[in-house]
Formats: sequence, structure tokens, C-alpha cells
Amino acid sequence: MARCIFPYIKGKERLKELVADCYRIKYSLPLTAVDASAENPRKQYGIDITVQQKYGEVCIVCRNKRLVTTEYVEQIIKMCTFFSRKIFKKLVIVTLAMKNPEIDNYIVELHRRKKLKYEIEYISWDKMCDVIEHLPKVYCKYFGKIKYYDYLREVFFETLRKYDVPVFLELDPLKSPINSKLSAKTYEFITLIRKELEKYMGRDDEVYEKIEEFNNGLEKYTVDLAAILSDRNGRDLSQTYRHINDSKFEKDAEMVRKSLKNLRRIWERIIYLDCETTGWVKE
Repeated sequence: MARCIFPYIKGKERLKELVADCYRIKYSLPLTAVDASAENPRKQYGIDITVQQKYGEVCIVCRNKRLVTTEYVEQIIKMCTFFSRKIFKKLVIVTLAMKNPEIDNYIVELHRRKKLKYEIEYISWDKMCDVIEHLPKVYCKYFGKIKYYDYLREVFFETLRKYDVPVFLELDPLKSPINSKLSAKTYEFITLIRKELEKYMGRDDEVYEKIEEFNNGLEKYTVDLAAILSDRNGRDLSQTYRHINDSKFEKDAEMVRKSLKNLRRIWERIIYLDCETTGWVKE
């Protein structure tokens, strides 16, 4: 998964140049093995680049479109297959659209049914960015110097604000009553962040580690808080509990306050992490 999403390339010809350079450099191919010229005989069949690999010819279609549907991909495949007499080994479709599971599933289904005599690969812009960021010669030529932008941390903070979690963490629940809607939002936040973390599973750095720690801590805090403030029927027990067994309540309350303090500490650590992931910069 790309850690940096580069600005969109402007113009189809520029996109063709970028893709051709990626193939040349990634696979250490000679200039003659990658043909992106206007004189390429395949151009009349809708194919923009041909790459001569050891296992056969790869044909690449470049489209500077940000909205791509399965129908559009189907049209490209039909056009390339119908007009091109010579069978190639692989057809690659590169677009500026972001990842679309529907297109991925459509191509998987085509392969499953074995309707075509060649392999198809669909490369969305985020996947293309993953290739580019590992090729310094390419990103320096087209984008200048880069620094990574940490999207996981950005999503974390955006979701925090959206679900009012900072408000939840600023309240002392034993002094200020927690709004039930705020509690519900917190549970939604925990679920969403868990899904985001799954996308980055296997990532080994402090950003991932601290966000995971925060999410797990928030879940425990929310559960513990609910346990001491309400009974199984959801009735508020804070005042009754204090009256019946004040020492027990205070002990549980202290545990909850410690959890809250720890959550705030982790949250601040995430905010002030000294990361190199400060964004895309062109110099």
C-alpha cells in the first residue's frame, strides 16, 4: 500500500511517459524494449505502450480518467482484443482512478472464466503510486523530492473529530454526565478505527502501535465506565452506588480515571510523534 499519493499527472501523454519510465526502471529494460512512441503499430488498436518481456509482449493502455467503471474497462478489453491480431501475453490498464473493488472483482471473474487468452492487470492511481515511490529516479523526474504523508494518522484525527471523541475524553464522567449519543459515537469510532488498522496490518512503526494502543484503551475505558455507571438495564447507578458502598465506588472510579489519564497521554503522544511522514514536497 502506497504511503504517498502523488498529485495526478496532467495529460495522457505525460501519463504514458511516466508508465513507460516505471517499466524501464523497475525491470531494468533497455530503451528499445519499451515502446511508447506515436509510431507504435499497436496504437491504432487503443494500446499506448508495448513492453517486450522474456515471457512475451505486454500491452499497456493509459487513460487519464479519474472515474472508471467496469463497463469502461470492458470496452477497453474488447477494443484491444478485437482489433489486435497478434496475441499478447498481458494487457495492463493504467488509470488515474482510485482503487475500485468492483473492477478488481470483474477482472478476477474474467480470469476465472478463462474467456481471454492473456492476463489482465488493472492499475489504479493509488497502486501506481506504490510503484512510483519505490523508484527514486521516477518520482524525482515527475514530482521532485518527496516526504511521506501518514494517511493512517490523518484518518485517525479526522475520525476523532467526526465522532467527538476529544469531547468524550475531556469530560470527567464521575462529575459530568455522559450524553448517551456521545457514548454511541465513541463505540462507532472504535469500530471504524479497528477497520482502518486492519488495512495496515503488519505495519511496524510507532504510529500504528500507538493508534492501536489508543483504540484498545478507549474500548476498555468505555466498557469499564459503563460497568460502574449503570446496571444491566442501563439505569444510572452512580449516586446509588456511592450511597450503598462508597469505598467500592471510589476504588472503581479511580481505576477509570487512571484509564482516562492514560488515554489522554497516548493521544498526545500520537499528536506529537516525531515522524518523517510530513507530506509530499516538491523542491
